[in-house]
Amino acid sequence: MIITTRFPAIESMPEKPQAVPPDWNRIGKRFKQYVLNPENRVMFVNGMGNSHFAAFHDGTGEELITLGGVVLGGIFQREDVSLYLKSLRDFYHPDHKMFFNRPKGAPQAEMMEYWYLMFVNALAAGIVKRKAEEEPELVPLLKSSMDGLVKMAHQIQYDFNDQGFDFDHGVPFTRQDQFRQPDSVGGYAYLMVFAYEMFGDSRYLTEARIAMDRYLAFPENPWYEMPNGAMACHAAARLNRLGGNYDIGKAVSHVFDPVKGPLHVGTWGDKEVSGLMRGWFGNLDESERKIAYSLETLVLLPYLLPVLKEAPDLAGPVGKYALHAASNAQWFIADLMPAESQSTPHFTPDVPYENLIHQAEGPSPYASGDFFGHRSVYGGAMTIWWDAMMDRSEDPYILQWDLDVTDFLGVEGPGTRHRLIYNPHGEERTVQVALPDGAPCRGEDLGSKTRLFERAEGSAEVRVPPKTGIVLKMERIA
Repeated sequence: MIITTRFPAIESMPEKPQAVPPDWNRIGKRFKQYVLNPENRVMFVNGMGNSHFAAFHDGTGEELITLGGVVLGGIFQREDVSLYLKSLRDFYHPDHKMFFNRPKGAPQAEMMEYWYLMFVNALAAGIVKRKAEEEPELVPLLKSSMDGLVKMAHQIQYDFNDQGFDFDHGVPFTRQDQFRQPDSVGGYAYLMVFAYEMFGDSRYLTEARIAMDRYLAFPENPWYEMPNGAMACHAAARLNRLGGNYDIGKAVSHVFDPVKGPLHVGTWGDKEVSGLMRGWFGNLDESERKIAYSLETLVLLPYLLPVLKEAPDLAGPVGKYALHAASNAQWFIADLMPAESQSTPHFTPDVPYENLIHQAEGPSPYASGDFFGHRSVYGGAMTIWWDAMMDRSEDPYILQWDLDVTDFLGVEGPGTRHRLIYNPHGEERTVQVALPDGAPCRGEDLGSKTRLFERAEGSAEVRVPPKTGIVLKMERIA
């Protein structure tokens, strides 16, 4: 599929960010070590004897958005997460037969905002799919949750232009118009593709197509919260592999939109913020325009990168975006910011800040949070994902991104792997690429269908043209 959509906001970014991208592998590893250490009191055992994680370093609460992020990070790292698989059951409500963000009995647990509902079910689905052999009894729970989503979507006639759904009363709810979340139909499309791939029931595929048709038919960007837009990109690409003809460029343009979407472009104070993401739509007033959030910034690439296997023409803009996001997301990390530019410099730097604020007075930007807490564990969980997705090269500005590790909708076998490599420089660069499992491989540029190497073992040299992104497809050979 040839993508002709242009992304002016990405084009307006400098070819290379001012700051060198930090070591996200180190950041992800130290976050994981910190939250898994019981002495730090982020991880705790609840009344059911199951292990959970607080949503904030300086807060409390059991939430699937936190458990799911941390556990999936461990799965991506091929670690033993069996201790936490039983914890997932705490978020399955047997009366509604669905996964919710908070356990049964928590205050207003059954009043779910749509973006939470879609994202936490995506997290639960990812865990169940990757660990179905170890915990097969989780599979029917996931299927019933998917069926519950279908029932709800039919009841609201696929109109997600509310804040969420009150499952105890069986009706949508909206406290204020600014909290309406129409983009959730895109997250729903992703979950339905996921259900089709996992269970093979064609009615899920029908649901996904109905939802994607509606998502791409909005006359304006329907963005409210990032996970929905990110998952919609992935769903559109996979639906095209299944015979669809969806406008992937339009789906990606929603997340690369700095006007009615989440993308920040430019500088705050002396720091670039291009690539960082707003938290939620709200009224898009001046206060919301001047805040970036760690979860919303870090969660896009895990769902966007797999799209490149279906749409390698996007390697350039996505690669450029990824480089800027990787550079500028470091402002969420305490030991990469001046102490006077953050709200809780006395806390550990291992857990990132929830948000970054552009302030009219005082230091700009300023790393902070809200009344729930300042250091975000659920946002920090994404650093484990980034650790699994990213390899650096000898050039600090040339990153290698794994397109398969977070692809729950992929169809290739273990003998085929993909990498995004973006060269921001004005001249060609040669990058050393580690080959999967050390097995003999051949490699090609997926976009141009050009053979890059015929046979290599252990590693291979790949030449990347200037200011260009390529999708490297590596196939194991005998």
